[in-house]
Amino acid sequence: MTGRRIALLVATSEHIDPSLREPRVPSGDGRRLRDLLLDPEVGGFDEVVLVSNESKSGIEREAERLMRGCAPEDTVVIHLTGRAFLNHYNHLFFATVGTDSSLPYSTAVPSLVLWHLLFQCQAGVKLLLLDCAIDFQLNLDEYFGDSAYTFSAANQLTVTLVRGLETGAADTDGDGRISVANLSQYLGRELQGSWSARAGQFDVDAPIAKARVRSIQPVTGDLADAPAAVPAAVATDAPAEVVPVEVVAEQQVGDQRMLKLLGLRSVHDFDPRQAWRRRQENDRFRTPIGVDENGQPVVLDLKMGPMNGMGPHGLLVGAPGSGKSELLRTIVLGLGATHGSYTVNFVLLDFGAGGTFQELDALPHVSAALTGLADDQRLLARLQDALAGETSRRQELLRSAGNFRNFWDYERARENGADLDPLPALVIVVDDVSALINAKPAFRDVLILLGRVGGSLGIHMLLASENPDEDILGVLDARLTYRIALRTATAEQSRRVIGVPDAHELPDEAGAAYLKTDNALVRFQTVSAAGPVDDTPFGASVLGAMVAKTVGQGPPAHEVWLPPLDSSYPLDTMMAPLNPVPERGLSPVNSPWVGGLQTPVGIVDKPYEQRRELLWADFSGTAGHGAVVGASGAGKSMLLRTLVLSMALTHTPWEVQFHCFDLGGGTLATLAELPHVGAVVSASDKELAQRVVDELTSLVTDREVRFREQAIDSMAVFRERKREKRVANDPFGDVFLVVDGWQAFGEQFPELAARVADLFGRGLAYGVHVILSAERWADITAATKELIGSRFELRLDDPATSDTNAQNAANVPGRPGSGLTGDSLHFAAGLPRIDGSAQAEDVAAGLRDAVDKIRQHWHGQVPPLVRATEFVSVGKRFQIGVQADQTPVHVDFGTDPHLVVFGGGESGKTNLLRTVVRAIAQRSTEKEALFMLVDYNHSMLGYIHPPHLLAYSMARGQLTEALKDVVTSMRRRLPGPDVTPEQLRTRSWWTGPDLYLVVDDLEEVSPPHNNPLEPLRELVPHGGLIGLHLIVARRRVPGQQRILDSVLDTLEAMKTPVVWLGASVDDGEKAVLPPPHAVLTDRSGTRGIQVTFSDPEKGTSQR
Repeated sequence: MTGRRIALLVATSEHIDPSLREPRVPSGDGRRLRDLLLDPEVGGFDEVVLVSNESKSGIEREAERLMRGCAPEDTVVIHLTGRAFLNHYNHLFFATVGTDSSLPYSTAVPSLVLWHLLFQCQAGVKLLLLDCAIDFQLNLDEYFGDSAYTFSAANQLTVTLVRGLETGAADTDGDGRISVANLSQYLGRELQGSWSARAGQFDVDAPIAKARVRSIQPVTGDLADAPAAVPAAVATDAPAEVVPVEVVAEQQVGDQRMLKLLGLRSVHDFDPRQAWRRRQENDRFRTPIGVDENGQPVVLDLKMGPMNGMGPHGLLVGAPGSGKSELLRTIVLGLGATHGSYTVNFVLLDFGAGGTFQELDALPHVSAALTGLADDQRLLARLQDALAGETSRRQELLRSAGNFRNFWDYERARENGADLDPLPALVIVVDDVSALINAKPAFRDVLILLGRVGGSLGIHMLLASENPDEDILGVLDARLTYRIALRTATAEQSRRVIGVPDAHELPDEAGAAYLKTDNALVRFQTVSAAGPVDDTPFGASVLGAMVAKTVGQGPPAHEVWLPPLDSSYPLDTMMAPLNPVPERGLSPVNSPWVGGLQTPVGIVDKPYEQRRELLWADFSGTAGHGAVVGASGAGKSMLLRTLVLSMALTHTPWEVQFHCFDLGGGTLATLAELPHVGAVVSASDKELAQRVVDELTSLVTDREVRFREQAIDSMAVFRERKREKRVANDPFGDVFLVVDGWQAFGEQFPELAARVADLFGRGLAYGVHVILSAERWADITAATKELIGSRFELRLDDPATSDTNAQNAANVPGRPGSGLTGDSLHFAAGLPRIDGSAQAEDVAAGLRDAVDKIRQHWHGQVPPLVRATEFVSVGKRFQIGVQADQTPVHVDFGTDPHLVVFGGGESGKTNLLRTVVRAIAQRSTEKEALFMLVDYNHSMLGYIHPPHLLAYSMARGQLTEALKDVVTSMRRRLPGPDVTPEQLRTRSWWTGPDLYLVVDDLEEVSPPHNNPLEPLRELVPHGGLIGLHLIVARRRVPGQQRILDSVLDTLEAMKTPVVWLGASVDDGEKAVLPPPHAVLTDRSGTRGIQVTFSDPEKGTSQR
């Protein structure tokens, strides 16, 4: 077994949500499994972390920590016991102790998180074991695929696995080792139909453990009746069980003392409602921590000295193995067991990842529980703000409640009947404070502040360290009113803490300690709550059982610490409920800011104020131009999509309009379907780009004249008159030009850059706004930057170039959408979706869904916007007819890659196909366009000649054979993961001609079943990217009869332009008008046209 071997065992047996308490969760046997994996003779694992009744964030943090940095030679085992459930979208979640089943994304562990961590983990062997109570059929392939070996069995997997490892029974082939294949065979045999497995794409011979070899001989024959005659070799196995039993027995003594000191005979006697009854002032904030040399209780009393207490702040020092962490757990548990969450709250800080406060974070008293602070400077900065903010909050609360001098005066007034809310004391417990200060020296300032004012505000500190230095003792010495010294590493450390070297001379036994106060130095032995509740050595611990009894009891603690903005937030969570509103479409109901050019786009983190706020984009005043700046991959395009979508939800198409330049990766195209969006311009759309800038420039010029003539002195007046319908000949509202890729815009459209820069200067006064994205602030000229009032700074490649605060910019996380406000506060951009999902992976689908809903609920007309289908690239834009006013009508295969024609007999379907084919062939060489004709009736025979003609299929067999090569060729053109955004924009990752597949009489070619065109269906949606174009003609069907054709369904879903020959706008397809009358339905709407017909005798000549 080479490489590192690590495991994470997650056991959840308690749930605050009653709906998750049935069916019964499995018992787990997590401790036994941990010990077996750590046993050198069995698992030989390097690290096994057991997480019991942990929070969502704690579980996900441990999972990510363990799997991060794994190498191909490593082995990773993830084991979960607890409750699993599905939401309405059939997404799988694993419940934690704090899970609310109605809020699964934010309170439970999504299976998708585990899948991502396992998929990205580089370990060569990855094993996922699920022992989860479920009430549904679990499809392992759907949720975990090939990310890991996955075994699942409700309620029985763990106990069966432990038995197989303990006895060696899992070694099914007897070769002395237990592989994944052995486990699969063993579990299948033992669990039979009650389990499932998914092997993934890994070596099933990978070893997981060694088979434990027993020296006990089988008892047979007369030996069964004569135990005394059993050979001596049988007894040699017994000592292996002695050591753990002795350890457990010793723990139980300490546990019994702990319970006795708390006035309990057993854990079962603990009733939080009784234990938390109001105490006399004298008995508050006291907890037993051990017994002295005479067997008398030693009590830690955190009250102030004048109240006969030991004072608010203390220091705990102990060498490794001295019992320091266990004493911290005892103190927290003791205070939590004897005081309600309305009396005492905790902030639990573990600088390392040692699990000091594991299980304790489930107490309702816990305001914050943080571990692994060494890994993230960002957490330390937020923690510093949060604790400083708590002192400010308490000072303001005491002042506003009646100018109380201190916490105790406030409490006495409340107990005497004053109408005051409870103000719990806050106990801040820090494990390894020396390392914390070394990592962030500025944290010393917060500790000094808490030491100076904390006592009067009801804030207490207990600082633990292995080796306190002058950084702690020098600045806090006068504030540390009690000291606890366990065994110290040196005599000098002992002198520093308690004034004498005695702590260095304490025995190696964990828990031997001294307590020093102003009046005395007391030698004592600590008590513990780490041992099991009952006689079984691997059962739940006393601490875990007591904590579990407190869950759901008492009010939750005030949140001093809110988690960082590490999650994604869909846009609909930032608004009032979205409902169709008359004359406004889909909109947040009863929101006063709707229609006011202000809209939410994200969440702002305010750790000092211990809250979060909406991040607003406000274009109503002088900050009407905007910029989103961030490194590649920082989420610029996503924030722009969120901004446009948010404005579309809060404004009608008559109030705001958008034109977008999509130069940042092609992600804005979906916005084109919004009724608010006039054009989405790509790098190749030169003509459309020119037209958009022309339109906006003309709008500014027209309004300059109109404002002067109509005495309109501001946009505010103009908007008010628009609402009152007192403005004529100006159908537009506020118009936004969104440029995703400012530097690329200057390179692609240099002739337009100066004109857009002019819009920055002139446009805002007349309701024309510009919003751009760039990778650096230096990409924006100083003159333009001065005119940008709404600035959103995302993660930068070089934090020193930050426009806000270089130090804070360095702490912006790598998550797309993370950034800084102008006040240097962290924010997370919202996801452009309104389906409640926080998944960023399928955000494109979420955006499409949102756009469709907005279109569905907008029943009014839209302003005459600039549309991409009206002004398109010349290269693939072909005229097919004219409108009533003789305006040319075009189809553009660069914007819409396909075309559908419907018509009755003698309506001109074939003739229109000829018109289109001839136009393409005349404008293109054979290196630019090839044709494949499917024509069972021979109506286009001889109309296209080589070298343009790739194939001519007149029968099913010919078509089937020809399509095989087409499908193979087109699949090669599909973009792979190595294709860059620039290649996507320019379509330069493949070379060759576009293929136009022309099908006449589709109803004869593709019957409802066994459609020969079916292989094309997967390629059709990508036609614009891979150069595949379908031009199909089909007979109209009567009435509302459904056409059963999968390829046609795909074309319809893409909103492919459709020509209805013989139809009229008024009577629709029911009309039967003579050629050349027709109706064209495309992205611009529906309009009547007259098609242009070709002379059937004039085909295309050879080139």
